[in-house]
Amino acid sequence: MKKTPSASVLSLGALALLVAATASFMGFSKFSKPENFANRVALLDERMVEIRRLSRSSKMARDYVPGSLCPSIADEELAGFVSALQARATQLNLSTVTFSISPAEAVGETAAKVSFQSEFSGPYEGASALLADLANQTPRVFVDRVDLMDKAATVSLRFSGHFYCSTAA
Repeated sequence: MKKTPSASVLSLGALALLVAATASFMGFSKFSKPENFANRVALLDERMVEIRRLSRSSKMARDYVPGSLCPSIADEELAGFVSALQARATQLNLSTVTFSISPAEAVGETAAKVSFQSEFSGPYEGASALLADLANQTPRVFVDRVDLMDKAATVSLRFSGHFYCSTAA
């Protein structure tokens, strides 16, 4: 007659297999970590404390929303902003009447405020679409004043605003 193992023997065997698998996993996980893993984690923890402290006290963290800074105040960066805005206006059948950028004004040690004034003329739908696009613009554009004037079949959109650029290059 053949003997069948009891449930307790099977349970002990399954437990032994589980313990062996866990021990193997623990042994293999040792190989997946770099030698100085604990030191790296400790250094990261120290830096996170410092980053949190600086972000709470930083005027930049309080005043600028994510995406509000452009990479720099270099002429090509500002020209890129102007050409992108004018290209979008052209796509919306708006013609540029005026567009000017004031010299950058330092704000703190690592940022500058760049002010601009503009006027576009064209269909109402294009003017409202351009304003909607500015709301999603990166760098974030802060519109200070908007005037929308009806000119018979077209409208004139005059607005002024500013955006911030990094000076920490």
